[in-house]
Amino acid sequence: MEFNELCKFWSSVIYRLLDYPSDKNIPMKTPFFFLTFLGCAALLICCKDSGDNVSGDVITEDRVAPTVLTSTITITDLGNGSVLLSWDQASDNFTRQDQLKYGVYHSFNDDISTISNILTNGSLQDEYMAGMTTKTINGLSLATPHYFNVLVQDKAGNQTIYVTVSITL
Repeated sequence: MEFNELCKFWSSVIYRLLDYPSDKNIPMKTPFFFLTFLGCAALLICCKDSGDNVSGDVITEDRVAPTVLTSTITITDLGNGSVLLSWDQASDNFTRQDQLKYGVYHSFNDDISTISNILTNGSLQDEYMAGMTTKTINGLSLATPHYFNVLVQDKAGNQTIYVTVSITL
């Protein structure tokens, strides 16, 4: 549906809700409608002049964190102080899957199981990478427990995490 059609549609819905007679041409002076769907806020601003010409704009804001359907991280011991981490891609209501950014965090303690804790206690391994689903970590000390988690972020900065995994090499 094109924008002008969308404005006309929502204008007619609002008119009916407000019990305006449908046979009257009631000019609007910049009414706005706030719609919420799928966690997205959309502000629809429509203007209609006396000639029934409709114009306006839609402003959207992403408020929903990416969704992780399978929050399991697989960890494989590669030997010599190296591990391979792998996980399934997340999805998002606005950001395409290949544009979601992933950051891998490491800790020596089991203290990276929430977003707040991951950012406070975790050590980011390398940088956030779009579309990343595997990460090799090298140089880990032996006979020491290592904890890992992955934080995924959409373009709006909304974040979610996977489930912490651990290994002792």
